[in-house]
Amino acid sequence: MPWPRAGAEVELATTRFRFGEVPAAAGYARSERFYPLSSRVPGRSRARLPLRAAEHLGVMAWLARARADVLHVQWLAAPQADAFVRFRSPSVFTAHDLLPRRTASKRELWRRLLARFDRVVVHTVRGAAAMHELGVEARVIPHPVYPSAAVRADNGATILALGVIRPYKGLADAVEVVRRLPDARLLVAGDPAMPLGELRNASRTEWRLGYLPQSELDRALGDATIAIFPYRAELDQSGAMLQALGAGVPVVVYDVGGLAEPVERFGAGRVVPAGDVEALTEAARGLLSDGTALAAARAGAERARAELTWDASAAAISLSTASFADVPARAVSGCDRTPARAVRTGVPEVIDEARERLDAYNRAERDEAEELYGDYIDAVETGTELLADMRWEYIRTLDEAAAEEYEAEFNRAVTKRLRRSGSRSRIVRSAMAEVVRARERTADFRLARDRRASGRASRAPRRARSRCGRRARKRPRASSSGSPRTIARCCS
Repeated sequence: MPWPRAGAEVELATTRFRFGEVPAAAGYARSERFYPLSSRVPGRSRARLPLRAAEHLGVMAWLARARADVLHVQWLAAPQADAFVRFRSPSVFTAHDLLPRRTASKRELWRRLLARFDRVVVHTVRGAAAMHELGVEARVIPHPVYPSAAVRADNGATILALGVIRPYKGLADAVEVVRRLPDARLLVAGDPAMPLGELRNASRTEWRLGYLPQSELDRALGDATIAIFPYRAELDQSGAMLQALGAGVPVVVYDVGGLAEPVERFGAGRVVPAGDVEALTEAARGLLSDGTALAAARAGAERARAELTWDASAAAISLSTASFADVPARAVSGCDRTPARAVRTGVPEVIDEARERLDAYNRAERDEAEELYGDYIDAVETGTELLADMRWEYIRTLDEAAAEEYEAEFNRAVTKRLRRSGSRSRIVRSAMAEVVRARERTADFRLARDRRASGRASRAPRRARSRCGRRARKRPRASSSGSPRTIARCCS
């Protein structure tokens, strides 16, 4: 880890690595504080997932409490829940996989989640473009290669398929390439996370399965003439490909995500259209059969190995976070440091939006009422979050004592402003209080939200019309616990 060499004090907060030994922490502190029980379940058993989900609440709590000059988050394991975490420290998120495959379709969720970070880092220009389409401005810091002590011992015809074996990595395409190249052999080195089935019957294929210790990984890289990465998923970068480049092994890749960028930048192999097995085969054939082309690709891999270093990456991250000194000023832009001024414009906007949605619901015909009631509930939830964000954007930049003082003053200002909003807003304030109380009752915000959503269909029709068929004008009464003070105290 190069940051300590730059004078930074670094703590690596992580979980126990389940597959083998890890290098000793040199110049930094490592704390295995996350997922203490589920990380001890052996292998890739799904039995650990429910336990891991429960333990994730502790991860969220630690992230929310952490105080540092920079909080650098490498992974968001449960984005639906992580979206509710509010950081107290200036924060950076490195999007290694851009939008993880399981939740990539939830673009609005990721837009809201990534907006909580002060910086978002991607590894390629293509990754930055993908983030821009999402409305997120990201900084490009190329991923370093993984240096290897591999000694070249290949036979001139070995194609390496390296890394954890998953469906999106296209192992079947690698097998097909070797089938079409009668003089080539395939070396598969990695831990299967999928059934291999008929692939195990592939001819001229050697299997080195399981999590490989560094010595075995170096041996596989030394035995490889080239490495092949026929990936199918949209990702930003591949750690396995960077392992190959770190050993000076040329690569052949499909043009997906950002895989092409280091290959083309350094001339470290070949890039072919995604899914084109014929082009993949010809690219591999060209390198294996042409000594000059292979030597040039090896020289490119060595250039990547020399330039894509961890020190260079750390220097780029340090430069990216150098302007964090202005975070307190930016945190309250549009939200004055004085709490009374901060809520002067925010609270009326929150109330007005929810009240307009409520009025539209009350005016609606029965066939429209249910959808409009859902819009009203969404406005109430959004308003509650906006008040919380307004408060936390400044609180997180303060020390503990000042944060408590600011929070109390902000809450008093919200209470005062809500009381001035008039009797017509009583139902809105009551509904906002219901949202707050639901969040107090459970740390599982998503469950609380789903419960409210599931009740919309049953509540809206009954409120839409009275027994005689006319629209009901009676509104729910605010309980004593639904006072503005409750909202102000708990709007997080």
